[in-house]
Amino acid sequence: LVSEGLAMAPKSDDMASAKFFVNIRRGAVSEAVEFAKKFLSRNPDSPNLRHHYARHLVDEGLNREAIKQYEMLTDAESLYMQGTLHEQANFPELSRDKFLAFHRLQPENQRVLINLAELALEKRDYEEAGAWISRITNRNLGFSRYLLTAKYIAGTRSIDEAVALLEEHPTESQRERVRIILVVEDLYRNDGRFDDAFSVLEAGLGEFPGNITLLLAKSYTAAELNLIDQVEMTVNAILAQQPDNALALNALGYTLIDQTDRLEEGTDYIEKALEIKPNDPFILDSMGWAHFKLGNFEDAIELLSAALSRRDDPVMAAHLGEVYWTIGRTQKARQLWDDARQKSPDNEILIETIERLTSQ
Repeated sequence: LVSEGLAMAPKSDDMASAKFFVNIRRGAVSEAVEFAKKFLSRNPDSPNLRHHYARHLVDEGLNREAIKQYEMLTDAESLYMQGTLHEQANFPELSRDKFLAFHRLQPENQRVLINLAELALEKRDYEEAGAWISRITNRNLGFSRYLLTAKYIAGTRSIDEAVALLEEHPTESQRERVRIILVVEDLYRNDGRFDDAFSVLEAGLGEFPGNITLLLAKSYTAAELNLIDQVEMTVNAILAQQPDNALALNALGYTLIDQTDRLEEGTDYIEKALEIKPNDPFILDSMGWAHFKLGNFEDAIELLSAALSRRDDPVMAAHLGEVYWTIGRTQKARQLWDDARQKSPDNEILIETIERLTSQ
């Protein structure tokens, strides 16, 4: 029926969108993508299909390609999606510009105030953050405002005061309580208090045994503390519930290649993660780092470059720079590091990498 409708109205945006959906649902993803590309090239003013195609690209982790599609749309939601995707890629200024553009189009929509406040907190512009937070008056966003206020207090007064505020807040659901635990843990981690962060997660898992989000956060913090046994135990607890959890597989794989001599075992975990999420920048970075450790420098450069092109990340820049330094391309390494250091001057892994290699 869809094909017949499209034959009768070959330029119909609605019919094209329906055909795209039908192909996706029946598993003909490549066919759906090729159809969308061809139809949009012939009929660029097809906002429905372009929206659906962009959303599919996001679901596949192809965020750069999705941004290009959203840039060709003029509605407010497309601006919001661009802001979100730029934020995920760690381009805060681009993200802020898109969120501000969305805010100008929909000044009554307060969800973007949360995004703008978060970006201001990230760059430690507490005056701007406070201004955005004060404008959040929608009761449905009250809990998010509370979390932002705690982060604001952590930055302007003290982390312990912020934690006390969070811990005394009554929660209406497990989801809210888990979010509070994660914010407290994140405040401690960002302050270098990894033991405190680990203790918070341990207590949280006492409240909510088997919670995947808390287990994953615990695996990351355990890795920071070099608690390899804890990383393995925590990841195995996740995999017992979700065998295809790519983030957990990557967390264990990266820890093994970075902190132990179990390179092949760690690489196997990362390969499994990459099969599940082939476009994830963090997993691409892990696989690139694994190839570097194994001496496969060209493969490492290809994978690390792919990771860095998807996310502007100081650790990924540190990794790629180290590969270039190792093969004698020191100028390329310095260019990468200088650029990363301008954006992330306090990143410990980046600083350690530069000092370790340039002091030799």
